[in-house]
Amino acid sequence: MNRPPAQAKLSGLPFRGLTVLMPHLFPGFSGSIISVAIIGGMWIFRRATKKFSTYNLGPGGNPLAYEPIMNRYIRLAELMVGIGTISVIFLVTSSAIRDVSSGRIAWIFASPMIIIAASVLYGICFVASQILTFEDVLHGNPHTANSYALNETLGFSGLLCFIIGYIWLILAAINMHDAAIGKWTLGLSDEVTKTLIEKILGWPIAVIVICLLFRRSLGTLLGRIRGFTAKLPGGSELNASLSAAAQNKPSTQEEDQLASLNPMQNLLPLEEPLRQRRELVKARGAGVEIVSNQVHDIKSDLAKLQFSLNTDETTEILIRQLAVTQLALRAEITYRLIFGSQIRALQMLNELPSNEVSIQPIYEKAVNDEPEFYQGYSFQNWLDFLLKQLLIIHQNNKYAVTLYGKDFLVWFTSGSLPIKAH
Repeated sequence: MNRPPAQAKLSGLPFRGLTVLMPHLFPGFSGSIISVAIIGGMWIFRRATKKFSTYNLGPGGNPLAYEPIMNRYIRLAELMVGIGTISVIFLVTSSAIRDVSSGRIAWIFASPMIIIAASVLYGICFVASQILTFEDVLHGNPHTANSYALNETLGFSGLLCFIIGYIWLILAAINMHDAAIGKWTLGLSDEVTKTLIEKILGWPIAVIVICLLFRRSLGTLLGRIRGFTAKLPGGSELNASLSAAAQNKPSTQEEDQLASLNPMQNLLPLEEPLRQRRELVKARGAGVEIVSNQVHDIKSDLAKLQFSLNTDETTEILIRQLAVTQLALRAEITYRLIFGSQIRALQMLNELPSNEVSIQPIYEKAVNDEPEFYQGYSFQNWLDFLLKQLLIIHQNNKYAVTLYGKDFLVWFTSGSLPIKAH
């Protein structure tokens, strides 16, 4: 390469009969500096925004509530890492960006490739940092400002490098001129430019668009994949397969749609009481024919409504339906135990919070009407039932109906249930 005396940092590269002049210290120098500058600048910016020494991990300080949020972040990072990794492999093995005479990759593509590779590295570190932070907080350690800033830095840096890398790659694949030092041109032929755009740059964009449009269907499809083989440019192959345990899993349609436990939870040590509770929950209803029939009906209804079992949306719907069912069962049990006089007291308190003096006449009337029924059952016992069932609450020397108490009255009224005589 010839370097003019006035432009010691300029180098020439023959590219299919053309010469490209570009200022650089070594191929990929600009990309290396930008990759380091992005993560360094991002760390300074994100750390400066942290005004407290510790922060909550998850809504309300509950780290388990952060897990579904973390899973979405990790899936986005995995998508970025996957696309970036395969892009670099395709670029390294492609002949479209190689110099004909030397067979080497044109140096102008080195910087964008390094930035894309940096996005992959930052993405992997982001996933690892998320998991380690989650485990650390579950073990009782605080979620520090440094940990918070580090996760943000790795995530945003990876995403920014991913975007900049592909934009730079596109610019490197088309004709450019009027650079900052003198004038230089990258005179790629129309044929080479078309090859770069269609075969090297087009497919990542298409993959992103397809994943966004068909993310639900792809989630179900990916759960059925047992392995794959990809032929890369240059004759090499990329093989991957799932574990033997996953390959031996039943592949019926219903089993394929079952959402598996998050692998993160299997990595965490379980205390013995928690382990026992988990086993009890897993065993409840197992092997009971009527329960199995009901499970089948629920799956059938979800399939008819086109809700896939392995999506966050369906999980949220099922949890909400379970909450509604549990509240209905709770109301049924409350109604079976509560006295008619206590329902009247609830109705009065629902209109206006009152003290004991205002409530006691309702109890005394019930005792006068049915003295044998209430024999040995004091006013305090009568009132404690409402408190222990969380139907009312005592505050500021008055009794008021709780949220559950209001919901019970709505359930009672909408069902047109009779008030018990006693």
